Amino acid sequence: FPVTIYGALKEALNKLSRTYEVEWRIDKDVLYINDKDRAENENFAEAYVISPSSGLIEIPYYVSGDITRSKDDAVKKQGVQFTMLINPDVYAGQIIKLEDTEIEGWFKVDSVRYSGSWRNGSWIQDVACSAIEKVNKL
Repeated sequence: FPVTIYGALKEALNKLSRTYEVEWRIDKDVLYINDKDRAENENFAEAYVISPSSGLIEIPYYVSGDITRSKDDAVKKQGVQFTMLINPDVYAGQIIKLEDTEIEGWFKVDSVRYSGSWRNGSWIQDVACSAIEKVNKL
């Protein structure tokens, strides 16, 4: 159904998100919208496995309700955060499987922050994820 949107894009998308209980993100000039607490692709068989052998650098740690979509999002999410080598296969909106000695499970990537320097050679990404329950979507 057609919808007319006016005003600043971010404010309009936040309003739509609250009204229809969806999440949004823009990646590479493409707008993605999906149901809250659902991933862009829920094919668990294709989920990227993150472990020390696939680039996990530091020990992942639990976060308790600190991750929010925006300042207007009142829902606090339980999840994990970790640092890994930069990998373009890990991006916001997808499901990943975390396999570490301390934490294992399925998570939805909420945000990825990249950092690095050509001088010291450390290229990493900090990943914030929210917990999800595995659903058989094979």
